[in-house]
Amino acid sequence: MTNIKKFFTVAFLATLIFSLSSCKKSDSNPVTSGGGVTGTWVLANITAVTSSGTITLTADQANVHISITLKSDNSYQMTLVQNNQTTNDTGTYAISNGTITFTSQTGSQLVWSYTISGSTLTAKTTMDLTAYGFSSQTPVTLVFNKQ
Repeated sequence: MTNIKKFFTVAFLATLIFSLSSCKKSDSNPVTSGGGVTGTWVLANITAVTSSGTITLTADQANVHISITLKSDNSYQMTLVQNNQTTNDTGTYAISNGTITFTSQTGSQLVWSYTISGSTLTAKTTMDLTAYGFSSQTPVTLVFNKQ
C-alpha cells in the first residue's frame, strides 16, 4: 500500500503542476458568476481509476494538501503543499455548463467538470499517467470540503 501511496502522490503532483503550468492559452476567457462555488475549498480525497483498479486516498494518505479560494470577483488562489514545499497559483476562474476553468496569471488553463452537494465540491478530470504505466487519460476525482 505504501508504494501505491507514493506512486499516486508523485503522479498526482506531477500532473497537477504540469496542468497548471503547461496548458495552452485560450483566446477567450468568459467570466461568469461563480454563485455557490465561492469560498475556500480543501482537498479531502483523491480517486484514480486505473487499469489496475480504483485507488482512493485521503489528502493525508497521499501527503497532498490543496486549498482553493474562489472569490466572488472570479479570482482564485490555489495552494499546494507537499513534503513541506508550498506552491501557490493565482488567476481567474469561469463557470460554464458544469465546468470550472482556472486561468492562471501565466495564461495556462485547468478545466474540471464539477458538482456541488452541500459543502462538498467534487471535481472530475483526467491525468496523463503514462510515465507510471497507466493511461494518458486516467480519470481522476478530487473531493473538496468547504471551510
